[in-house]
Amino acid sequence: MDRTNRRLELWAVVLISVASVLSAWCAYQSARWGNAQAQMYARANATRVESLRQSGLANRQTMVDINLFVAYESALAQRSTLANFLSQRFPERLKVAVRAWLDQKPMSNVRAPSSPFVMPAYHVAAESRAEALENDAAGYFQDGVSANETADRYVLMTVLFASVSFLAGVGSKFEVRSVATTAMLLGSAVLLVAGAILISYPIR
Repeated sequence: MDRTNRRLELWAVVLISVASVLSAWCAYQSARWGNAQAQMYARANATRVESLRQSGLANRQTMVDINLFVAYESALAQRSTLANFLSQRFPERLKVAVRAWLDQKPMSNVRAPSSPFVMPAYHVAAESRAEALENDAAGYFQDGVSANETADRYVLMTVLFASVSFLAGVGSKFEVRSVATTAMLLGSAVLLVAGAILISYPIR
């Protein structure tokens, strides 16, 4: 075996060794990001379920408030003592809204809001929680999508590093030195480019 062949084999060993290590690293990172994707999707689903629960609670609370206010208006129209009884039992959110609505003098002011439920003062906390949770769920889902894309990119890197090993292994066996050198140079170029790209990837 002459010196040139020994150099080619040593070159091949270096390329295959580096490519194998980087390929293993990419496989590990791909698995980690795949796991992150599953976690983000699970978190998104759980958060969305809680958002729906809070939304349902908000709807029920609003219906109770509406029924209570309608009963209050009816009792008020009949000048019944029941009106005072009902108003004292308004939830705080309804008390604030009714007070703000009455300040608009709805009986005489045609520009006054049609009911306290369209007033900015009327606020159901569960509805705000539902909206916040839905936003969180959307964020978790997008994080899952990003994690999946990152995992796919790492898989692509394993393919590139495998091609480096292939070129190095085959190139070192060619008897024609120009062909062998070309294969080794191509493998080296792929390794350098793939390595440069790999550096830019996030690590988990």
